[in-house]
Amino acid sequence: MHKLLVFTFLSIPLIGAYTMFALGIVVIYRSSRVLNLAHGAMAMAPAYVFYSLTEAGIPVVLSLALGVAAGALLGVLVEAVFVRRLRSQGPTAQTVGTVAVTGLLIAVIGKVYGTGALQPPNVFPDGQFGFAGALVRWTDLGILVTGLVVAGLTLAFFKFTQFGLALRGAAQNRTAATLVGVNPQVAASSAWALGGGLAALAGILLAAATNLNPYTLSLQVLPAFVAALLGGLESLAGAILGAVIAGLAFGLVPLAADWPVVGRVLSLPGASQLALTVLTLAVLALRGNRIAGADRDDGSLAVAGTSGYRKRKLRPSAVLVFALLLIWPFVVKFSTLGASLLALEYAVIAFSLVILTGWVGQISLAQATFVGVGSLVTAMIARSTGLGFPLDVVAGALMAGVAAVALGAVALRVRGLYLAVATLIFAWMGDAFLFTSPYLGLGQGSSTLPNQRIGREGGFPSFDLTNRRVLFIVFLVIVMTTAVCLSNLRDARTGRALAAIRGSETAAASLGIDVVRYKLVAFAVSGVLAGLGGGMLMVEQRTVVPSQFFYTVSLQFLAIAVVGGLASLSGAVAAGVLFAALTEFFFQVNLSGWLDIVSAALLAGVLLLYPSGLAGLLARFNVLLEWVGNHADRYLAPVTEWVRAETEKVRSRRPAGEAEPEVEGKGFEDWMAARRAEAATPVASVEPEDEAAPAEAPAATEAKPKPVQTYRRERDLTAPIRLEARDVTVRFGGLTAVNRASIEVREAEVVGLIGPNGAGKTTLFNAVLGLNDPQEGRVLLYGTDATTAKAHVRAQMGVARTFQVLQLFRGLTVFDNLLVATHQHNASTPLGNLVASATTVRDEAACRDRVREVLRLLELEEFADRSVSGLPFGILRMVELGRALVTGANLLLLDEAASGLNDHETDRLIDVIGLVRELGVSVLLIEHDIRMVNAACDYVYVLDRGEMISEGTPAEISADPAVLAAYLGTTTEDAADTELVGT
Repeated sequence: MHKLLVFTFLSIPLIGAYTMFALGIVVIYRSSRVLNLAHGAMAMAPAYVFYSLTEAGIPVVLSLALGVAAGALLGVLVEAVFVRRLRSQGPTAQTVGTVAVTGLLIAVIGKVYGTGALQPPNVFPDGQFGFAGALVRWTDLGILVTGLVVAGLTLAFFKFTQFGLALRGAAQNRTAATLVGVNPQVAASSAWALGGGLAALAGILLAAATNLNPYTLSLQVLPAFVAALLGGLESLAGAILGAVIAGLAFGLVPLAADWPVVGRVLSLPGASQLALTVLTLAVLALRGNRIAGADRDDGSLAVAGTSGYRKRKLRPSAVLVFALLLIWPFVVKFSTLGASLLALEYAVIAFSLVILTGWVGQISLAQATFVGVGSLVTAMIARSTGLGFPLDVVAGALMAGVAAVALGAVALRVRGLYLAVATLIFAWMGDAFLFTSPYLGLGQGSSTLPNQRIGREGGFPSFDLTNRRVLFIVFLVIVMTTAVCLSNLRDARTGRALAAIRGSETAAASLGIDVVRYKLVAFAVSGVLAGLGGGMLMVEQRTVVPSQFFYTVSLQFLAIAVVGGLASLSGAVAAGVLFAALTEFFFQVNLSGWLDIVSAALLAGVLLLYPSGLAGLLARFNVLLEWVGNHADRYLAPVTEWVRAETEKVRSRRPAGEAEPEVEGKGFEDWMAARRAEAATPVASVEPEDEAAPAEAPAATEAKPKPVQTYRRERDLTAPIRLEARDVTVRFGGLTAVNRASIEVREAEVVGLIGPNGAGKTTLFNAVLGLNDPQEGRVLLYGTDATTAKAHVRAQMGVARTFQVLQLFRGLTVFDNLLVATHQHNASTPLGNLVASATTVRDEAACRDRVREVLRLLELEEFADRSVSGLPFGILRMVELGRALVTGANLLLLDEAASGLNDHETDRLIDVIGLVRELGVSVLLIEHDIRMVNAACDYVYVLDRGEMISEGTPAEISADPAVLAAYLGTTTEDAADTELVGT
């Protein structure tokens, strides 16, 4: 018991400090939806202000107040310079902006004050007192009491004060706050000031109780991220509870060193970090949910584009560049060659971030950890098994991929900034435990690789990899091969799936893309590439130390990728060259400490001034490169003719006798055949009430649109049921959004689902599509129970949809948005995409033909090569419908597809719905435009306040008093003499 009490008292100051840190993180996150990764630096810098003021003779109390004020001011500056200016680029860019702040502050403070430990004066009295046989320092108790008092004041401020309530409201809804007179910008700045002040107070007190070091103190905040995450990132009370757990872990985990089995692990340095990491990842896995119906593109920093697989020509200019690179190691000096090797290593590591962050939109702050795993496993394999290059490097890369998949598997039930926190905590564990433990061969503080060579000494071929010239050629081949394979991956089925996930996980799942699977693919590829970079690093340096893989190095790797242009492979190479050149320059001129400052400044400058990075600059030279290439074609064509011919032979191979895989129930080819046969002329019958209409409508004019064509027909009760929802009930907490709603859609019919705003129509849609979990009832698709099936599985069963709020993939062209929808009709695999296999080439060509047919059907050919960003809204609605049609699904669910369209565009939409229905497709339509419902729907269901209040033909619904009362807000008796008609 005495031992337990002693170890608990060790946690006292940490609980107080982590409470203040975690509260600041939550306050900032709630106000701006930004994960402030600069929180540690915002705690560290004011601590140095406090130290400097006390050294100048200013009283401790006044210095403390000025230090806290400096933290508040720093918070306001970070919000104004980075968060506010990067808001248009989304939370991902804003969060990366705080990474730049972290790098800048640590580098500048380290340069000014040095990296040695300093000792600020105590804020609380020196000495200690006895309690229950244990000794407690007054400083430790003071930090705990301060943390508890600050926690109480913060909770009271947000709950009881008018300004605190205004800050909460502005954080939840900026527009609504403006309408009630609250300036959301002032609210955000105030929240950042409060968060900065809390960080400063905790940092000053903690530094005075321990010591002051720019790196150590910045990392002291990382357990507070664990605390905030355990509390959900938005709950102040949850953050306080998380801080208690995090603080106690550091005091109590060492007690488990005597336990059987786990004691051996928990007795090692960093065991507390390991325990907290495992706890956090477990909480993430248990708390996470499936894809939410409200999932939206967050406007991430970079958008991964894809133009579809294209057959690449081997240009003579490329051969010339490659030839120059082959000459390079023989014409530069030894030290420059070392920087060149570093550039190639940086490029491969940056590739790993391009995949995960640039193409999928998942921020990774643990890339240096994966690099370290790859590097250390490479050395372990070589030492223990005798395997040489490249098998040892391959083994290291694969093990890094396994580590990345393991992290991804437990973190995939969350996304966005939650996932960024998960990778941050994993990197923190790597720093404290993984790279200080003996398990990766670092028991002596370093790991060494035996000399590597290709082939046997004295044999042929035989290359000594300790020779930098030979090593450069080998690394160059690795980088170029990797870049070509990743280009293939980006432009094929897998790359489009990754881009779709980055754009909208909900929309991706609605097209049959297994979001979890492809995220794991991205984690695996990213981890393997990071591990490959680590293996290359080990082969070149042959000895590494743990500090080369710490968390701060992950920030440098992220800076390289961002400066290059986060979605660009060529930009990654260019940034690798730039950062390696800077490393060589600062080494040559002996400017120690400036490289970190310049790296962080480059990251900040690119984010604020030129988000496209070096890739954007490279694009500006396209014209010049084309000119050079055209001239090189004339002079070097004979040299490359043989290479081109052999390449064409490889690319033109086709498996004999293989047929394109069929997707059951799609009928897409029938659609196109009918379209080519001019089946656009509707065959639908005209309802009796329309028979009195003129045989020929007058020509349409701009002032008066043509009368809408009616496609209704009598419901065929003998037709097979494609969708049936039976007594579906959906609740959110205590609110019942849909109550025992039933609906059915039969083969080749158009069914309407109407009702006032907030009736629960989209909620019912999402329950049918797997985006909401119904608490009661069943959903059957094509007669199969799909109630528990995931969203992408339901899409694969033959269901496609559009969205009430457009969810197109921003940054992709119209053509590419539709090309994503061919996912189910493409049999190629990620590995086949990497090497551009014959199956990939064949299926890509077929899918592109498929998209061209739909573009012709919807008259969108002129927009095919334009980005969806900036197109007219009516065109975007038709693009989203086209994306659903490309899937070839026999059941389309359209959620307010006519919303925002003018009469001409609505009439065109009605014509398209009539066409696809005549070709055997069923449509379930949520719509407010009664004119469209009357023209297109065979049968209509009416939902009000979550309950079905009526169903029938459009004519029956239009005359139903209950429906009129729901729409018009009148009583059933008042509505009896009214009719609901379209306008």
